[in-house]
Amino acid sequence: MTEGLFASGEPRKITFWAFTAFLLAGLAVAAVAMAYLMRQAPGSPKDPPITLIIAPGAAPADIAAQLEKSALIADRRGFLLLARYRGQDIKLKAGEYQIARGLPLKEVLGILVAGKTVLHRFTVIPGQTAAQVAAALKSEGVDPRNEAAALMNDAAFAASLGVPAKRLEGYLYPETYAYERGEDARALLARMVAQFDKIWKSKLADTAAKQGQSRERIVTLASIIEKESGYSPERPLIARVFFNRLAEKMPLQADPTVIYGLGDKYKGDLTREHLATDTPFNTYTRPGLPPGPICNPSLDALEAALSPAEGSWLYFVANDEGRHAFSTTYGEHQLKVNRYQRQGAGE
Repeated sequence: MTEGLFASGEPRKITFWAFTAFLLAGLAVAAVAMAYLMRQAPGSPKDPPITLIIAPGAAPADIAAQLEKSALIADRRGFLLLARYRGQDIKLKAGEYQIARGLPLKEVLGILVAGKTVLHRFTVIPGQTAAQVAAALKSEGVDPRNEAAALMNDAAFAASLGVPAKRLEGYLYPETYAYERGEDARALLARMVAQFDKIWKSKLADTAAKQGQSRERIVTLASIIEKESGYSPERPLIARVFFNRLAEKMPLQADPTVIYGLGDKYKGDLTREHLATDTPFNTYTRPGLPPGPICNPSLDALEAALSPAEGSWLYFVANDEGRHAFSTTYGEHQLKVNRYQRQGAGE
């Protein structure tokens, strides 16, 4: 009878269905647990985004903990399970993020894997000096180590960037630059110089070569033009005045060069004493162009230096419209100076 009982196969059927039921129950429990771990965090994408900063080298578990603490995910364990399942736990990128609330877990993971970090912006304004750019980098938090000011006058750093001078003045191209958190001043300065080099080669180099003009000469002249006038149509006229003066071996007598040479001594009021104070950049006391640029010129000023207007002007003075009046003779110039009550301007 014992053999007959075993031969019937009933215990085996009971064991199979019991195992199947147990397996299905286990899968159901696992599915519920997984759904719980993968549940969407509270909040809505319409809510203000959360700023998250992931440090370089942060472990996946630490990143998951940050996300959970910031309420960007509901459970760190679910995030780690999904990341490991996809083989993306080692692909999470450091940086500063702004992540919307209430996103599905896979979207949060996708943002960190793609490295969709926050882009900040820094603008070099046409006519800014290197010192002003350095101060702005520091004030906007791009240069916490305060190294930009020294880099501006570091001959070795300038040489490493291909600048044909011992400082960066004149070669920081005026533009708005996007940068990520953690990009330091050194890297951003290198990008500014690279952009200048790109613009020079694509738009200016051929013309300069045909004219036999060096880049240093054109950049220096353009920097003075930039400071003399912000009105684009008259910049070629100002360029012609300077070329005519150089040809006649007359001093340029450009006030912006005097101001640049005075540095911190200039307090906003240019005096006759200032004009007589000799510095390497004073074009009243020294002939020819100054030893280098006095600011970072725009493309417009660079183009004016390469394409001066045709004319015989030797003088200009600011008029009462915020622009300039041009003269060929000193007598004519003096009449305009008296008319506009700008004694000594543009001489």
